[in-house]
Amino acid sequence: MFDFEKLDVYKKAKTFNSKIREFLKTTKLDTSTNDQLRRAASA
Repeated sequence: MFDFEKLDVYKKAKTFNSKIREFLKTTKLDTSTNDQLRRAASA
C-alpha cells in the first residue's frame, strides 16, 4: 500500500468515482455529458 492510499481524501475520491460510475450506468445522458462527468470524477 502506498502512503497516499491511506489519505482520507484519496478514499473519498475513490468512493465518489464509484458512485458517479454507478449513476452513469443507470442514467441515460447524452454522450458528451456522460463523458464529461466520467472525466471530471476521475481527475
